[in-house]
Amino acid sequence: MANWEDIRSEWEITKITLSALAEKHSIKLGTLKSRKSREGWSRDPTKKDATKSGKEPSNSSIKNSTRTVLNRLVEKDPKGIDPSWVEKLDKGMLTESDATGLLFVAIDRGLIQDKKE
Repeated sequence: MANWEDIRSEWEITKITLSALAEKHSIKLGTLKSRKSREGWSRDPTKKDATKSGKEPSNSSIKNSTRTVLNRLVEKDPKGIDPSWVEKLDKGMLTESDATGLLFVAIDRGLIQDKKE
């Protein structure tokens, strides 16, 4: 079963193409395009949840992105991430500075990068 939150977060925070994302997650391209359209996925921060309410992106968007980063960190080095980070995220206790720190760790470990060819 596809984890649509992770798939959406991956598309929104990386430069992966829809066809590559569909192949990676064994999903039909048409299904992925339909879901993207129906749910209003966007890589443009001005078109995300922020435009609906005039506020910053929703906590669920931030939580989904943080979960994606945590999943990538665990995949790369299962012993390198303390399970308490996932617990903090699930309980809503992860602070902004915690999330920022995780992003720096992910960048340092090469999990987030700008792919220019």
